[in-house]
Amino acid sequence: MIAEKIRPKNPELDITIGIPTYYGGESLVQTINGFIKHNPEDNYVIVISVDGKPLDTSVKKALKNKKVTIIENRDRTGQVGRIKQIISLCKTKYLILTQDDVIFKKRIVKEILAAFEKDPKLTMISAHVVPTKETTFFERIIHVGVNTAHYIQSRWTGGDNYLQASGRCLGFRSSMAKQFEIPNSVIDADAYLYFLNKLHKGRFQHLYNAICYIRSPKNLTEHLKQSKKYQLLYYELKKYLKIDIRKDYSIPLKLRLQGAFVSFLTNPVFFSLYL
Repeated sequence: MIAEKIRPKNPELDITIGIPTYYGGESLVQTINGFIKHNPEDNYVIVISVDGKPLDTSVKKALKNKKVTIIENRDRTGQVGRIKQIISLCKTKYLILTQDDVIFKKRIVKEILAAFEKDPKLTMISAHVVPTKETTFFERIIHVGVNTAHYIQSRWTGGDNYLQASGRCLGFRSSMAKQFEIPNSVIDADAYLYFLNKLHKGRFQHLYNAICYIRSPKNLTEHLKQSKKYQLLYYELKKYLKIDIRKDYSIPLKLRLQGAFVSFLTNPVFFSLYL
């Protein structure tokens, strides 16, 4: 019944927006309201998979009468478990996975759909994730690190690398996503999906014209928590996929030095503070 409910009526514009969530607070409402505002065409349905904790009544009320299906699960399986649920229930041709704290720019659905339609062999897309304007001194420091990462990501192997695969907004051909086997214990699901797509001979593309925004970490603990995912990825892939990804995992030293040098020239004070 759920699978039928989440299928869009328009077969020509066939896409599901999946949001796995645990907290599901006001930021979820803002994300969905912003998405609908900037993508008003009736060409998608939004599916929220809640992990163990029911949404507040005020949140469900705010989302009522919108094109949203809410699946509240009693069991906790983490973000990966909710992603797998969304994939298994998806009956549309395309799937976009996003999160409950993302701010979307106009036309992001159209841009992703256009890229898929243009290249029949394309199976996975990442949107361009940009931090919102900094409001604190700490955020200005963090933004230097983000800009350095963007420099490296865009130049490493022509932009086709796992650093570009941000789970803030990933698009898939559903037929490919349904082939993925993802252990619930995986920490870095974003990059894991990238390597699964590659393992299944899929094609990846990063779309710079499909833009969404996220808020920067507010403190060092939050920033380091995100960075730790990168360190765990190599061991997760070795453990679960049984593949040697040293060549695709290790960022070339020359490129790292170039990124650091450019960032230092652009903003020497905050780059030094970031280090």
